[in-house]
Amino acid sequence: MKSRSRTKLNLGFYKTYGTESYAEALTYFPDTGDYQFAPEEYLEIVAKAANKLEIPVIASLNGITPGGWISYAKKMAEAGASALELNVYYIPTNGTMTGVDVEKRYIEMLKQVRGSVKIPVAVKLSPFFSSIPNMAQRLVNEGADGWYSLTGSISPILILKN
Repeated sequence: MKSRSRTKLNLGFYKTYGTESYAEALTYFPDTGDYQFAPEEYLEIVAKAANKLEIPVIASLNGITPGGWISYAKKMAEAGASALELNVYYIPTNGTMTGVDVEKRYIEMLKQVRGSVKIPVAVKLSPFFSSIPNMAQRLVNEGADGWYSLTGSISPILILKN
């Protein structure tokens, strides 16, 4: 239960962080209610789905620290996930961090996760790269089995290696 309450506290922080700049900002977020799961609960859901379904289960991995990414990537694979989605939605707040630094962060996360699991790994890209095709190619060159973007600015894209 401790991890669940910590998860709720963190989610609460991010749901309200920066909202004082736009009065209507909180209305953009859906009520998360039943969708809040502690990491262990999510692993149980992945395991149950993998055991009951006849289709591949793609687990979504979302995090910010290399240790967390690697640890949970392994746990998701062990739980029965057929593939992983790396949801690296990182928005830098350090004014000295360059676009190249941000891209290196994505590449490094991918390499660490790719090296820790044998199942396919796809990376979800945000629309904030100056060259999505270049970044996507770099991800594939560094071991991504695919990438995609579900944004308002470009249509959904999924590219898989042969």
